Amino acid sequence: MEVAASTNGQLTPPIMGAAAFLMVEYVGIPYIDVIRHAILPALISYIALIYIVHLEAMKAGMQGLPRRYNPTLAQALLSWAGIILGVCVLSMAVYYGVGWTKDVMGAWASPILGIGILVVYLGLLKFCSGYPELEMDDPNSPVVELPEPGPTVKSGLYFLLPVVVLVWCLTVERLSPGLSAFWATVFMVFIVLTHKPIKAFYRGETALGQRIKQGWMICWKGWLPVPGT
Repeated sequence: MEVAASTNGQLTPPIMGAAAFLMVEYVGIPYIDVIRHAILPALISYIALIYIVHLEAMKAGMQGLPRRYNPTLAQALLSWAGIILGVCVLSMAVYYGVGWTKDVMGAWASPILGIGILVVYLGLLKFCSGYPELEMDDPNSPVVELPEPGPTVKSGLYFLLPVVVLVWCLTVERLSPGLSAFWATVFMVFIVLTHKPIKAFYRGETALGQRIKQGWMICWKGWLPVPGT
């Protein structure tokens, strides 16, 4: 399941995989054309994967973990469709909703968009600060209940902003895939360093220095090699 889902991710816009970047780099196809041609095969591939996993689970008599809230079939399908539509709407909003600023403002479009993203980032941090920090579960404890995705999503919506930066660089600025990924990574590092102290400020906490240290430690640990590799 994990291998199949990861392989399908190579086909799924807007991020896709290295093959899409190589097509843009060497063949000269605009990235937006790659997205248009890849969206339908990606949807069909994931629908087939979900259906196959469901059939195999039924044949093996496997049962899912109990949920705190049991949605109906219509609600589950609506939630799944909402995730797909959300990614598509996010990409289209960047390309069609903000992309016109490139023609109107020219070279000033990117700095203005950068300021706008910072404002949105601060606004999302204000919204997410109303939700408690999620504590890591004990990896040795048994999993007896399916975790709720809602609190996790609501407490980290700002992590979607690097996707906006990546889509902007690829589809509007038409930068190279490597340079686009670089700027998206730079913004992600900025988020990792700043989101904890800013959320602590919004919550009225006094230990801002400790939160700043936590951000730097998380970033530093992310660069350290995994033992045994």
